[in-house]
Amino acid sequence: MGSHNENKRKLVRSEVADLAHELKQANNDVLTAWDRAALNKVSEIELQIEIDEFRDQLKRVFELAGLNYELEKQNFWSRHNSIKQQNNLNN
Repeated sequence: MGSHNENKRKLVRSEVADLAHELKQANNDVLTAWDRAALNKVSEIELQIEIDEFRDQLKRVFELAGLNYELEKQNFWSRHNSIKQQNNLNN
């Protein structure tokens, strides 16, 4: 599964790079409102891929350190929400 996601990300990155190259050659006046909206969506997709890659790297570091990423994340959110709830009660 990880390999599939990695290949998918590489393919999307390649397509985004191709699109950016084509965009540099295109006259901005010929782009429609939809073209611009689609380009914005492509930027969102690219950002999400970067976030996914970052999280995969975090998971790998936790794994190498002998920690369970998901368990550590659950523990963090539990503590975080408890502190937040206490702060809300004190205000």
